[in-house]
Amino acid sequence: MKKLIFLFISFLLIFRLSAQKPKYIFFFIGDGMGLVQAKITDEYFKEQYNDSLSFLRFYDNGFQTTHSASSKVTDSAAAGTALSTGFKTNNGSLCIAPNGKDSLNSFTFDAKRKGYKIGIVTSVSIDHATPAAFYAKAAGRNSYNDIAMQLPNTGFDYFAGGTFLEPISERGNAFQNLKNYGYKLVTSPDSLRFIPGMNGKVCVLDPAKELYYGIDREAGRFTLAQLTKTGIEALFNKKGFFMMVEGGKIDWTSHANDPASTVYETIEFEKAIREALDFYKKHPKETLIIVSADHETGGMALGSTLTGYAANLKLLHQQPMSNVAFEKVITQEFEGKEVDMEHAMSLVEKYYHVGMEGGIEFNGYDSLRLQRACEYINFPEKYPDRREAMKLFNSNKNAAKFAVKDRLPAIIHTMNVILSEKAGIGWTTHSHSGVPVPVYAKGAGSADFNGFYDNTDLSKKIEVLFE
Repeated sequence: MKKLIFLFISFLLIFRLSAQKPKYIFFFIGDGMGLVQAKITDEYFKEQYNDSLSFLRFYDNGFQTTHSASSKVTDSAAAGTALSTGFKTNNGSLCIAPNGKDSLNSFTFDAKRKGYKIGIVTSVSIDHATPAAFYAKAAGRNSYNDIAMQLPNTGFDYFAGGTFLEPISERGNAFQNLKNYGYKLVTSPDSLRFIPGMNGKVCVLDPAKELYYGIDREAGRFTLAQLTKTGIEALFNKKGFFMMVEGGKIDWTSHANDPASTVYETIEFEKAIREALDFYKKHPKETLIIVSADHETGGMALGSTLTGYAANLKLLHQQPMSNVAFEKVITQEFEGKEVDMEHAMSLVEKYYHVGMEGGIEFNGYDSLRLQRACEYINFPEKYPDRREAMKLFNSNKNAAKFAVKDRLPAIIHTMNVILSEKAGIGWTTHSHSGVPVPVYAKGAGSADFNGFYDNTDLSKKIEVLFE
């Protein structure tokens, strides 16, 4: 009798696993997207657009730890390695073990051998650390040409993102290598509609080396949602597919402590996830969507010392462009000149709507901080302590030795600080933090992603889906 009960339970477990095993697996990685980045974006989305982030409503969710083999605070290469191979490595290493010798293999290669189609999509360059962790190996994450040359060797079906950072070196020409391995290269959004009808492997590359910042809304450029939708159309088949999609610039805007740009990058990420959700609605019993991050960036918090229990996220709407776009503005205005406080203030008023109805209200302390930034740009010798300059202006420790244009971002950083404080947002670092990051899952087998576990275990949970 006990034997029959055991066999019956075993049968039920096997039936449950087989019934929930997905054919179509999406792994969305918001680079640098911690719980707070998602929460602030969700609140802003509600206030401005009467909408919300879909993945925060996924029924199954958990947390993963992010430390690397060499540090409690990981970098993207080590985190990407853990997520793609199920093994820890040192910061800076890409799918190479901590001993610097042994290779670590991504589950994508095993999935490809078993007949699944594979897609790798990102909003940054395709040879950046996170996407590269799913198809390449390198002792150093900045070995961009080496990484690019490995891409076509994989035979993966669909790559999409910014173009190669170092396409040509003594090792070879990455574009020629794509051609040698039979990849069709697409560089224009207008050509995306032809991809589903193409036979064979495709590589979509934005010539700008990255997609535009969501807040800057550049017309005629690729979007992460477009690349995701096209990837679904290119990869769809009866056997199944795996697609990794990275929102890579959430990390960049969080490094800059740029609050509004971080929100808009997370919204761009959400738009890509909605493409997967549209696919899920057509194939609910065969699709699994996983949303997570490789780490958190910036130590972002909802709540700051100056605002206490209040938050005014509507102020983020007053920032009209990314920190990168604003840097171009002030560089055009001030390059080769002394930075005049009145001129700087007029630009801030114009682009951040200072003093306008519903805009940012400047007080004496805010003006003093902007004045200090101008002073630092013009007279860096007044800040001999490099640590003070780094803390006040997020300045390179050697910026005082460089030209004025290399210190101009001090104005941008000062405005990021002021806007963040008034909106009720705090930051602890311009690097990564070591906190666990959330995991959200929906679809076939999503319950397996509940709980608290390590990033290497998240990889293993995905890997077994291909068995």
